[in-house]
Amino acid sequence: MHAVRAVPWVRSGGGLPRKLFGTYRRDLDRALGYFAPLMEDGCAGSGESAAGCADYLENRLNYVHFYLIEQRAWSDATDELWAILASRIGDVYPLENALALEKAKTLLVEVEQHL
Repeated sequence: MHAVRAVPWVRSGGGLPRKLFGTYRRDLDRALGYFAPLMEDGCAGSGESAAGCADYLENRLNYVHFYLIEQRAWSDATDELWAILASRIGDVYPLENALALEKAKTLLVEVEQHL
């Protein structure tokens, strides 16, 4: 017979603990803390130039996906997605921004269903 291994996140009574990933599970205040400097001041405090940060559309897309949608702020998410789609791909991050634009199109269809 094989011994049954205990899985670290399964309690002896079965099931998952209340917070499988501890403090990182849906902590929207913490998420906003990460996104706010990117959305308001460019890359303030991140060590990158503000221009480089503003040119990277994935930051704004992640803000929509991991903060606005989680807050169910559908109107704000739609506005930000339209702003992303109106942005230029640019020369600094052309591949990443092209992919972000494609993701934004897909996400916009999802978000508009909630309006």
